[in-house]
Amino acid sequence: MKKLMLLAISFLMVLNSFSQQDEKGGRHINDQSNGNLLYIYQYTDIQGSPFLYDDWIDGAIVLNKSQLNHVKLKFDTYSNKFVINKNDTSYEISKAINEVRFFPNNDTSNARIYRKGFNINMRLNPNVYMQVMAEGKLTLLKYTYKDLEEYNEYGSATKYKRFRDGQQYFILKDGQYISTTLTKKNLQDALNDKWAAVSDFLNKKGLNGKDEKSWIAAFRFYNSLN
Repeated sequence: MKKLMLLAISFLMVLNSFSQQDEKGGRHINDQSNGNLLYIYQYTDIQGSPFLYDDWIDGAIVLNKSQLNHVKLKFDTYSNKFVINKNDTSYEISKAINEVRFFPNNDTSNARIYRKGFNINMRLNPNVYMQVMAEGKLTLLKYTYKDLEEYNEYGSATKYKRFRDGQQYFILKDGQYISTTLTKKNLQDALNDKWAAVSDFLNKKGLNGKDEKSWIAAFRFYNSLN
């Protein structure tokens, strides 16, 4: 209990540690009651949602190898920011927090892990959250994002904006990042040295090797082999 209280205090201190200027030079707005940085919804003129899930999801924040559970979270995939619900007010989570976990359907055994620290390219730098789908000798990563695109409605010359979903997958092997797509051939190429065992495993599980479920299972099985 004492450890949990200390973690909660540390978390709140980290939550308060924002600067007053964001990356784009915009103004931050703080809660006058406690100084925490409020999350400002800025997308009223854009069709769709910037969030991975529109509803608040039960999750956990990992700080200094300790975990604060049962916090309500959203992931703004357009800005690559996590938002916390505290007393019915939305706050941005501090950049000092390197790992966040979602528990869809309150299933703590099937966490979706988002972590920073991967240095892939200029856009996907160590400050960007990536989903860690499988981890071990080979690590499977997913970058989920939303971009803006303009469109016209039929019969109108007015241009509108909407969010467009996107994702990229990477394999981390021997310190190198390999961009990939979810095809069975790419899966076989990635796991080639143990493909016979992996292929048999996939067949027994009725997995086709062409979707996220197959890839996650295959990578986890591969990493479990000696």
